[in-house]
Amino acid sequence: MRLPYTPNPPTQLATAEDRAIASRIAARRAPRPLQPLDLALLHSPPVADGWNAFLGAVRTRTAALDPAVRELCICRVAACNRAWYEWAHHAPLAREAGVSEEAMAVVLRVEEGGGFDGEAVGCAEVCG
Repeated sequence: MRLPYTPNPPTQLATAEDRAIASRIAARRAPRPLQPLDLALLHSPPVADGWNAFLGAVRTRTAALDPAVRELCICRVAACNRAWYEWAHHAPLAREAGVSEEAMAVVLRVEEGGGFDGEAVGCAEVCG
């Protein structure tokens, strides 16, 4: 079962605060439109706002983290949670950042949790 998406643009938002939340999410996504995940989360603007702040921090405040490690960790979380929509979006980004097919295969082996080294070792801890 899937939650229906809110309208795009989200016209159902009654308060100025909720509209400001939608604007912040749209600004983070720009120049792309709101994504299906955003449109589902906007049924509860405070939840959408928290998710947006979290993802914004992961994306913009991790400059010291190698992009390959960042995407590898995001893919690991996607695999652990069986969030295949997230995997479909981030696996290509991981590959573009230089993550090998072998490493991507290890990320998918949720139960094993091993096979990481260097900075990426923390990825194995995510599901543990």
